[in-house]
Amino acid sequence: MKKLVQLGLVVIVLFSLSLSSGCKKDKCGCDGAEKFKLTEEPGYIYYNEDTKQISWTPKYTYGNFTICDPASLWDEVVKFDSGDDVLIWGSVKDDCMAQMNPQYYSGSYVLTIEKIVLNEFGH
Repeated sequence: MKKLVQLGLVVIVLFSLSLSSGCKKDKCGCDGAEKFKLTEEPGYIYYNEDTKQISWTPKYTYGNFTICDPASLWDEVVKFDSGDDVLIWGSVKDDCMAQMNPQYYSGSYVLTIEKIVLNEFGH
């Protein structure tokens, strides 16, 4: 009887391990899978010389965007005045908050900027 109980426990443990191993979470953040692309998306670029932080506020796309690897973009971004109206091309990915809390939704994303130009027609 004792061996039968032990065998039952082993089967339960192995079964639960096999179920959990098949549920891998998608990568998120700057290394995650692309959710969508931005192409010539207008918005405003802001940066802080002291902290070396960069942010972008879109005009028409809903969401909060954290810039991936701002240090690599610094020289490109400081060609603009902080607050300039720019066009952005880039790859948008999940910011990982939804994986930590499945009921969380904020419209927050991470953005890898591929190209940035002054919006000549922006106001």
